[in-house]
Amino acid sequence: MKRTRSILPLLLAALLCCSCGTARHEVPADSPQRAIALQGVMNARSLEGLRMEDGRTIRSGKLLRSGNLSKATAADFRQLGKLAAVVDFRSDAERAMTPDLLPAGTQYLPLPCAVRRMDTMKEFFLLVNGPQPPTGEQLIRFARKPATKAAAREIVSEFATTPANQVVYSRFLHTLLEPHDGAVLWHCTFGKDRTGFGSALVLAALGADRATIAVDHAYSRRALQARLDGLLPKMRAAGATQEDLDTVTAMVGIHPSSLQHALDIIDTRYGGMQNYLHNQLHLSEQEIQNLRNLYLE
Repeated sequence: MKRTRSILPLLLAALLCCSCGTARHEVPADSPQRAIALQGVMNARSLEGLRMEDGRTIRSGKLLRSGNLSKATAADFRQLGKLAAVVDFRSDAERAMTPDLLPAGTQYLPLPCAVRRMDTMKEFFLLVNGPQPPTGEQLIRFARKPATKAAAREIVSEFATTPANQVVYSRFLHTLLEPHDGAVLWHCTFGKDRTGFGSALVLAALGADRATIAVDHAYSRRALQARLDGLLPKMRAAGATQEDLDTVTAMVGIHPSSLQHALDIIDTRYGGMQNYLHNQLHLSEQEIQNLRNLYLE
C-alpha cells in the first residue's frame, strides 16, 4: 500500500502535464486580443486561436492578415514575429505607388486580384490619402457616382466570381500548403476586401463555420473605425444621405452584407463552399486535410 501511494502523485502529475500540453488556445473571432497594434500597418490581426467546427484551433504564429506594409517599421516587424512569406493582393499600380517594406529573407508573392473598377478604387485612395483631407462635399460627390455605388456593392463578390481571381486565390491557398518556417501574412491596401475574401477561404478550408468567417470579416470595421470617424461626420455635416454614408463605409470599412453576398453567390452558383474549393480553386480533399494538419492543433 505504501508503494502504491508513493506512485499515485507521480501519475497525477504526469496526467496534468499531458493535459496542459494538449490544451488548445482558443481566441473568439471578435476578441480584441486578435488585433496586432502596429505603428505603420493598419488592420493587422492573427487567425491564431480561432476554433473550427471539429474543435481544433489555429496554431500560433502561422497565419496573419493586414493592410499594406509600405510604412511598416522595424518595431512592427519585431511584433509580427518571423515572416516566412508575404502575399500581396494589390494591383501592379498599387504596388508601384506604395511598395511593401519587407524584412530580409521574407518570400514575397505578388498575386494581384483583378478589380473591374480599379480606376474608382484608385480615385478613392488618392482622395482620402491626398495632401489635404477630403471635404464632406467631395466625399458625397464621390459616393454618388454610379461607378462608386457599383464598386461598393460588388467589392467582395467579384473576387469570388471572376475566373482570373479564382486563379489568384487558388495559388494563394496552394502557397499555404508549402512548408514555411514562420508565418504567412497576406494583405491588400486596407486589409479588408481582397484580404478578407482570402481569409474567408482560408477559414472555410480549415473548417470554420459561417458565423466565425463572418465575424472575422466584420472585425475590419472595428480596426478601420478611426478612418471612418474622420470621414463620416464631415459627410453628415454636408448633408449626406444614409446611402452616401453606406457607400463610403463599404469603401473604407466593411459593409455588413458584402461578404454575405459573396458567400450566397458561392452557394447558389457553385453549389456551396466545399464544391467551390474543389472545383473553382482546385483544392483536393487531401490538400484540405493537409492544410488542417499544418495549421490546426
